[in-house]
Amino acid sequence: MGVWARQRSVLVAGLTWGCIVLAPATSRAQFREWAPEARGFGIFMGYNWGEPRGVEWGFEAVMSRPFQPQPRCSDEARAGFGPVLRVTMVGGSRLALTGAFHLGGESERSVLAFDGELGGTLAFGKDGLRAGIHSGALVESVVFNFYGRQDWLMSSYSMGGGFRYLPTFGPLDQCAG
Repeated sequence: MGVWARQRSVLVAGLTWGCIVLAPATSRAQFREWAPEARGFGIFMGYNWGEPRGVEWGFEAVMSRPFQPQPRCSDEARAGFGPVLRVTMVGGSRLALTGAFHLGGESERSVLAFDGELGGTLAFGKDGLRAGIHSGALVESVVFNFYGRQDWLMSSYSMGGGFRYLPTFGPLDQCAG
């Protein structure tokens, strides 16, 4: 990788992470009022067709803030947004840190949800530090999910599945009638 490519990677990484960190702080009042209603932790495993090629696995933390708060014992579908922090290992040759925002909703409460992600990725590997713009899509049912992700500027494309507890948009509701 040439000097210009390294400088471009570091610049993209700095701008991406700066936007992710500073976006919630644009309004202190809004930042104080922003309290996520769902906090989840997940594990995942998939295959990366980009560079490097191989099995990927990792851990993620997800927080969601609903667009409209709903009672716990409601059967209405939920929708929301929030941050995602992910640590990914591809084979034994690359460690990546991803920070992103997610946005999506359920088509049926606690049964089927769709979610999109946009953010940045920093990868540490044999080539040194690389940065990319991250995008992803996720389909979730109960606590299991299927994902497709791409890290632009890094030629990294992956698909796989995982498990999240709590699910992206909140707990599985069980209310007595």
